[in-house]
Amino acid sequence: MKKLILPSAILLLTSVILITVNSCKKKTETKTEDPAAPISTTSNVDQFFTSNAASIQVYTINSATLQTITGIKGTVISIPKNAFVVASTNSAVTSGTVEISLQEIYSKKDMILNMAQTVSGNDFLESGGEINITAKQGTNTLKMAPGKKISISMPTPPTPSTAMRTFYGNVNTAGQMNWALNTNSTAIVANTSSSVSYYTFYADSLHWINCDAILCMSCPLVSYSVNISGAFDKNNTRIVTVFPSINGMMSLYPYTNSPQTYYGSSKLPNPSNAVVVAISEIGGQYYSAFQTLSVTPSAVYNLTMTPTTTAQIVTQLNAL
Repeated sequence: MKKLILPSAILLLTSVILITVNSCKKKTETKTEDPAAPISTTSNVDQFFTSNAASIQVYTINSATLQTITGIKGTVISIPKNAFVVASTNSAVTSGTVEISLQEIYSKKDMILNMAQTVSGNDFLESGGEINITAKQGTNTLKMAPGKKISISMPTPPTPSTAMRTFYGNVNTAGQMNWALNTNSTAIVANTSSSVSYYTFYADSLHWINCDAILCMSCPLVSYSVNISGAFDKNNTRIVTVFPSINGMMSLYPYTNSPQTYYGSSKLPNPSNAVVVAISEIGGQYYSAFQTLSVTPSAVYNLTMTPTTTAQIVTQLNAL
């Protein structure tokens, strides 16, 4: 006797077949990637900068007497007695020891490795030296007491500038350094009376302090762009600009909607001879570009990244 397949059973069997076929199709689908799209890659590029940053020197001083410390790069800092208060309570620190931490930055290499650009708003600065100084007593962070100042002496280059002023640095949440002129400061005159010439000045605040001269207040605002390509983007690449005859550095930052295009903008002579430095790390391999160019307004430059080592990068930075 023949068995009849009811219409409902036929519909059920057809549905099962269709589901099975569609499932098979989904398993064999592959996504086609745009070969020109940048590859977002996890990178340890910032570790390179952290590992090679200027060393943090630690000194212990007596808070109740005048103290002088000399950094390993020659910075001389004199700290008066009772110079500090507790930052959180404004309580005076009149006894006991205080721990002073100091970083000294004098070369373009160290400016780059500490991402301590010499820029004040739209003005490019020529630096006579940067320091980062902090103070602690126990677990308490300290700040300068009202009316107190520290004296700072920085070794000068062979030909000291006559236009140096005191600037205080601020690093925003994006890691961008900007310097503000200490409006209470006067022009810094180099002291050449001893065998070592110094820029000597006073500071009434701690943290980032810079002895700087504004490069060119009357110069035009020069904005330009730098492109990277392939696997290189804002997640794994840091780019800066230096100028051979100027002791300073400017960081370049990626556009929000264009992670492979970086921009720079500052008041500069037009044109300006420059070296754009790009450093990248992808999957343990380092890459770099040291490209000499002439910076002009609205110009766009394309960088070519090449494989390198951290030792080679440091050697090239030393040569800037």
